[in-house]
Amino acid sequence: MLNLSATLPTTYLRLTVKQITDMGFDVSETLRRKGFDPDNLDDPSMRLTVKQYCQFIESMLALTNEPELGILVGRRLMFNAHGALGFAAINCENFLQLLNLAQKFISARTGQLLSIDYEHVGDFTHVNMYEYSPNEIPKRFTVETFAAAIKNVYTFVAPPDSNLHSVHFTFPKIYGSDLAERFFECPVYYGQASNYMVVRSDFLKKPLTTATYASYSEAVDLCSRELSGLGASESLPDKVRRFMRGKGYQLPSFAEVAEHFSMTTRSMHRKLKDDETSYKKLSEEIRHEYAAKMLRHNKLTIQEIAFNLGYSDVANFRRAFKRWENKSPMEYRESMLEDRN
Repeated sequence: MLNLSATLPTTYLRLTVKQITDMGFDVSETLRRKGFDPDNLDDPSMRLTVKQYCQFIESMLALTNEPELGILVGRRLMFNAHGALGFAAINCENFLQLLNLAQKFISARTGQLLSIDYEHVGDFTHVNMYEYSPNEIPKRFTVETFAAAIKNVYTFVAPPDSNLHSVHFTFPKIYGSDLAERFFECPVYYGQASNYMVVRSDFLKKPLTTATYASYSEAVDLCSRELSGLGASESLPDKVRRFMRGKGYQLPSFAEVAEHFSMTTRSMHRKLKDDETSYKKLSEEIRHEYAAKMLRHNKLTIQEIAFNLGYSDVANFRRAFKRWENKSPMEYRESMLEDRN
């Protein structure tokens, strides 16, 4: 469950307001109703909650009636819009280091609205984007905004002729619009099973011309402090999810999770119950996420995937997946192949 009291910097709000103002709309009154002084959006100490941000985006989408507002705003998010994370990104040794950096620290900039990871698929690497908006309306905006922001950073650090290979979105294409294709400068596919961007794997370890080790180390230290500050407002279920995802496909046991957070299993169970969840629900959620990923991009058999996810009986995995997707694992894999073709 997303922590609606988690915060993100007003930088993204300010650039959203700038885009909408340039489109001819006055949003001053809307900002005041949401509790923001339009004249103070440049204050670096100001932050807004995820709930405030999502409510504002819903209002702006209704005001502008622009379904691709996310790309228009995202075009403005250059590396310097991301604080210490952006500064660290342009000083990375290579793009692989940049991906690891973003995977670790992006939640501190997005209020946990978005997380990323990556996986190698043949000659390519898929940068997966996971979006956690509390309702449907801001989802497209959030994914498109940060996909555009990632593209801006990629373009800044990448050598010439290193364009993205493709971009994939779960939502439908806007009829008659080629805005995404023109901005991303590569094929953009809609109605996909997940949101991800594709780059060539051979680019990942090429040195970046902007790299400076001393500046990178300093910026990473600042990112760590920002993430530590985020931890104070992060809910226990979110912390548990982050810990479990960090362990890869072999999820930690309930006892290991409780020990990591210096709790007894009884205390952990009670605190998760207070947040209307449980270890079982969280582990199923992450197994679902990993199972779908392996079925989409991996040549492992159904039995191997089940084993990797800790199922001793493949029949139990098939039943669980049917419950998650209303399809068997094989039906899901075949539907993904059809979409890709």
